[in-house]
Amino acid sequence: MSLTIRRFRDAGVPWWVYVILLVIEAFASIVFGDESNTALFISAAVGITCFVIEALPSKDIPE
Repeated sequence: MSLTIRRFRDAGVPWWVYVILLVIEAFASIVFGDESNTALFISAAVGITCFVIEALPSKDIPE
């Protein structure tokens, strides 16, 4: 989790975006059940979103 947050920050995305994505995934799992197609779709969408953000190039941080 800490590596993902660090990668989000390196890409210029605030850390709380990752937390919101985790909350959305957990909420979908609770509301729709673990095995429902809707929960699986939301989980896949969150995973793809995280992957794309992690694949973004690092931003230069001014010193």
